[in-house]
Amino acid sequence: MSLLTVCVAGNTRGVGGVLTCVVSRYLPVFALESGPAGDYLEIPISRQGQRVPIVGLVMEPHSYPISFCRREMQQRGTTSLVLALTHPIPDRVIILLEGARAAGVTSVLLLSSSEVYRDPGVCAEDSATGGSARAHRWSLCEDIVRGSGMSFAIIRPFELFGSWDNIQVPNPRLTACREAGHVGPGAGGDYLHVADLAALSQLVLEVLQRQPGMHLVLNAGSGRWMTPAMVAQVLKLPLADLPDEGYNLVADTTKLRKIGFRPEFPFEDYV
Repeated sequence: MSLLTVCVAGNTRGVGGVLTCVVSRYLPVFALESGPAGDYLEIPISRQGQRVPIVGLVMEPHSYPISFCRREMQQRGTTSLVLALTHPIPDRVIILLEGARAAGVTSVLLLSSSEVYRDPGVCAEDSATGGSARAHRWSLCEDIVRGSGMSFAIIRPFELFGSWDNIQVPNPRLTACREAGHVGPGAGGDYLHVADLAALSQLVLEVLQRQPGMHLVLNAGSGRWMTPAMVAQVLKLPLADLPDEGYNLVADTTKLRKIGFRPEFPFEDYV
């Protein structure tokens, strides 16, 4: 198997940064971001502060020219592209994919969102129905990746939380609880530590490299519903005297188990 070289595009101060940190322990990786060229992302590996370059330009409207993407990926011998965009912007996905194809990249991983699911319950990957305008944009980004002609994987994270060394990935539900000083009915969820998402992403990248032509769609969750009462206990905050919202979105993790993935960071210990 040829050596993977990974380009992580977007969100370098959040999920994309954590993924870059984790993957860089094992594989050559660089980050592509809109911003000042020559900026660096601190990568603490064994607490030694290794630095991984963020290659970027200040662009309007905060995007990249195809030629720039192609050049940066080609110069580094990139084999895999990870789309870790903060927001679902189809035009940006198209530009990055065009640059990747021109550079000879063979596989792409899109970090999408569980927002594509609308109906409460255990969500299997083939049950995405959308709903909000944002959910439809995520679905459109997924369709663009499916039509890329490359091996691809789509990962749909559920409620991410946690940090990796100096990179924080705040969860809006948990942040709202801390700001309010209590846990309300909207705090329940299927929570997954951001480091587990990064480990899953690396595993998926390796699967795509070993099996050309592979197409994967995976949920990224624990498969466990944390009730507001359970969240209140972990956060050590009082539980608001309000009706529980009931069972909401929970990841069907059947496909995760089939590829050998198990989360390592339980919500109770790492929040």
